[in-house]
Amino acid sequence: MFVTGINKQIKGGYLLRYRRGLFCSGWSEEWVVLYEDSTIAWYADKGLGRPRGRIRIGDSPDLLAVGEWTRKVPKRPRFPRSCHLGQLLAIGSRRPQNVQWLIAQSSAEVK
Repeated sequence: MFVTGINKQIKGGYLLRYRRGLFCSGWSEEWVVLYEDSTIAWYADKGLGRPRGRIRIGDSPDLLAVGEWTRKVPKRPRFPRSCHLGQLLAIGSRRPQNVQWLIAQSSAEVK
């Protein structure tokens, strides 16, 4: 199990995460966990194990956009027709062009 120091898990749930790849791009459902130290980690499934990736919000104040504010973020991917803008989150790290796109199950879940 991935441990961020002695930080506790605050919340976990399935979100859609946009993956941009060499041969294919698209949205995939992943288990996402928010930890006490503001780290968001995503896993292949709820069993945790080693994360596919992570970003610490406290280290990336450059970009945190939710809902309507994501319209201003360049290179926003198309999102599924069944989803609406209020479900979309964009979290960017200090590295250029590294934005994690997430879709929650509802606008309430984003909050």
